[in-house]
Amino acid sequence: MNRKLLTINNKHRIVALLPVLAALLVLFACDNVFSPDAKPAPETAISGRAGGALLEMMSISAGTFTMGGTTADNGPHFLSTPTHSVTLSAFKMGKFPVTQEEFTTVMGKNPSMFTGSPASGDVQGKRPVETVTWYDAIEFCNKLSAREGLQSVYTLTNIRRQQTIYKTYPHITYAVVAVDWTKNGYRLPTEAEWEFACRGGTTTAYYTGASISDSTGWYTANSTGKTRQVGKKTPNSRGLYDMHGNVMEWCWDTGAAYTSAAKTNPRLAGASSTGGWSIVRGGSYDSAAVELRSAYRKILSGPHFFSSRVGFRVVRN
Repeated sequence: MNRKLLTINNKHRIVALLPVLAALLVLFACDNVFSPDAKPAPETAISGRAGGALLEMMSISAGTFTMGGTTADNGPHFLSTPTHSVTLSAFKMGKFPVTQEEFTTVMGKNPSMFTGSPASGDVQGKRPVETVTWYDAIEFCNKLSAREGLQSVYTLTNIRRQQTIYKTYPHITYAVVAVDWTKNGYRLPTEAEWEFACRGGTTTAYYTGASISDSTGWYTANSTGKTRQVGKKTPNSRGLYDMHGNVMEWCWDTGAAYTSAAKTNPRLAGASSTGGWSIVRGGSYDSAAVELRSAYRKILSGPHFFSSRVGFRVVRN
């Protein structure tokens, strides 16, 4: 009899503990879903992307091109002249700017201002991520590399973070960044790589021709004042989308004046090395037509800067 009562009591205790165990499992699951420091789930293959890679990358063959443009391409701070010959090694570049869903998958949070009310027919998660500092983009590159078992190109030290009033994303606004160009992970394009990839062999103002048209990209005349789903305008000959408009894209380089001397794989100091002017390319949904030109150089106040007009795309060696 005593043994039977003991068995019944043990069953009651187990039943009583079930709700507690269920609650603990829910808490554990939530923590792993929403914590930016949580380990990512095991990779699963994504159709059309080798090895389950998150981003679709396009191969850019080695080549030589004429970098820069005419006085019509000159911005208010740094000139796109004189033109000069640049030779580049082969690399891979993201087919699209990094999207909000891709950024959130890697970083756990979405810093973007445009998180709702997409244009009719647009998918919210496929709008480009924006409101990222240059440092935020660098951090994303390292975390994406780690996620895919690649070597980190960058080392960040002395990191300082700041949250905005309307977002809780912990932006990096200062860090010391060292780069190792021999590593095989993700990184930002150099300014030369960006322009070479954008031109796709063209020498005209835009890769779609000498003058801007609706098919060129999203800018102030057609964007309705917001970012748009990536991949909806005409790609260039390299299969790259949104190189003109939608969001301006961070490059590795600090702003520096051009010279006429020929260069091979030019890699200027990174933006954090000087704390000075930082380069973005391509123009945005809020840009005038001139800022979308292939050679146009836009200068921002520094790598700590963020705006709803600024995003990025990545490259690999």
